[in-house]
Amino acid sequence: MFFGQLLISSTWVSTVYKKKLRALLSDIHYFYFTHLFHSVMTSLNLQNASRTIAEFAFISALICNSLLIYLTAKHTQNIVGVYKYMIIIFGILGLLFSCTEMLARPFVHNYNISFIYFSLSVDISTWRYLVETLLVVYSGFYSSLISFVAVQFIYRYLVLVNTQILELLFHGWKSVIWIFYVSFFGIAWSALVYFCLYPNSYSKDYIREEFEKVYNISVDNSAIFILVAYNIDPSTNEYKIRWESVTMIAGSVSILLIQYAIMIFCGTSMHLQMTEKLKNFSAVHQRLQKQFFKTLILQICVPTVLFHMPIFPVLLAPFFNFKFSYQTGIIYSLFCSYPPIDALIIMTVVSDYRSALTKLFGGNHQQVATTTGRTEIVTTLLYT
Repeated sequence: MFFGQLLISSTWVSTVYKKKLRALLSDIHYFYFTHLFHSVMTSLNLQNASRTIAEFAFISALICNSLLIYLTAKHTQNIVGVYKYMIIIFGILGLLFSCTEMLARPFVHNYNISFIYFSLSVDISTWRYLVETLLVVYSGFYSSLISFVAVQFIYRYLVLVNTQILELLFHGWKSVIWIFYVSFFGIAWSALVYFCLYPNSYSKDYIREEFEKVYNISVDNSAIFILVAYNIDPSTNEYKIRWESVTMIAGSVSILLIQYAIMIFCGTSMHLQMTEKLKNFSAVHQRLQKQFFKTLILQICVPTVLFHMPIFPVLLAPFFNFKFSYQTGIIYSLFCSYPPIDALIIMTVVSDYRSALTKLFGGNHQQVATTTGRTEIVTTLLYT
């Protein structure tokens, strides 16, 4: 709300637009602090609280990602060529991810040495195999989104550092390479979920009593995937590692580490070489390159802080044999907020989108042009 009020106070926004923004911010404030916050903090049913978050994130994704795609296709002047299509594809992936989440209703429960990934969907629960497929696809879409951010890092790095390799890898039919790259890691994560976590009699029996007590759902009739870290010998009480569980964790962590290694390398190299390399660009493109760089940094920092850091303890807890039972899906539900947050990052940091939004929602283009200095001050306050 502070940033919103600061934005409203800026002189480059028209009077009519200010009134619209105030009304919108008032509605958002009401939803967060009167409805959403109350639901999360006071509801004894964490599934319902998780659903409230997911529904709000889904509506936000529909609005923000659709607007991002439309602005990129029709109203941006300096975003052209391959990168333009990258942003459009990324926006479409975000929409597909959100739609899959709404259908599958994924949720997570940790119980002692197990991690349960299942669906709370009621409307299509009778089609168990369809819901299982949606859960697998959902996990694959998230892997594809993170991989696509890594591809954008590679592209921006080559734009700055080596245009010859950029031509070799990204222009014409050769851009298909990166579609295969993103698809490969999406399919790999989906395969890990399906083949390593598909329930057998042992994993079902281990969680059966606890799962049915907490959710009042039969394990045998649910769309469910189960990670059990150890096999327990009932006669000797001996623990033996389940290698399919180790494969799942090692595989998913490896996929993330590959993407992070690419992003850290490209991001660090761009940061170190940006001042020197940008001397070859015009003033407009220098500003644009810096904005794209800031966008990419935020695109990876946000999921790291909001999603990956909270979810890693949830994934690794079964291997430490903690004795507890908790509905950790309330943490997992944050994943669905990634697409709208990502779209908002792009549209607020890159000046092309801010100008397009101002014109689209009734701002005066000439006023924007004559108040560039004031705009830059507001931008600095908001994004530094």
